[in-house]
Amino acid sequence: MPSVSCPGINADIFLDCTKPISAGVKDMLYLVNFADIATIVEDIANPNLIESFTLEAGAFLYRVEGKNNSIDPTASLVKARYSNTFNHECIFRVFDNASDIKQQLEYMTNVKMVAIVENNFKGSSGEVPFEIYGLRSGLTINVLTRVVNDAETQGAYTITLSSSEQIKEPYLPATLFDTSYATTKAFLESLFTL
Repeated sequence: MPSVSCPGINADIFLDCTKPISAGVKDMLYLVNFADIATIVEDIANPNLIESFTLEAGAFLYRVEGKNNSIDPTASLVKARYSNTFNHECIFRVFDNASDIKQQLEYMTNVKMVAIVENNFKGSSGEVPFEIYGLRSGLTINVLTRVVNDAETQGAYTITLSSSEQIKEPYLPATLFDTSYATTKAFLESLFTL
């Protein structure tokens, strides 16, 4: 049986002063049911670079529109005795209380989800526009609250999707990129409901 070793750092990490990193994501969250992802096409050398994925027949990518930085994804290292994993989390707000919106939120409490965000920062050459949270293990809702008298949100729902306590992600959020920003965006748009 061949031995497996985990690599140490093997490339330089430089600061690009001509295109400094900028915080935040666009005010659009893309969600898909974790069970609806059929295949993942990843870069051969880097499993954290996803070129595309396919969905099960009849499955779609759904959008949640936010405003004023109401979508807040994070990733953090989880060090355990025998392994290092990552917790993925995406907090977002829903600015509607219609019955069909509430029904969708209730449906979300029953399944694992995958969240895709579009970064404000696209990278030095446009190579990091989208990131995928929960790709390998899925995210579940662990907070869903609505404070009707909340002056800041005006009674919006606040939802937290995160990795489960037992099963974390093996990688940081994956980068979704194929050839160019336009190609990658067109790929995402092809997965929306009609």
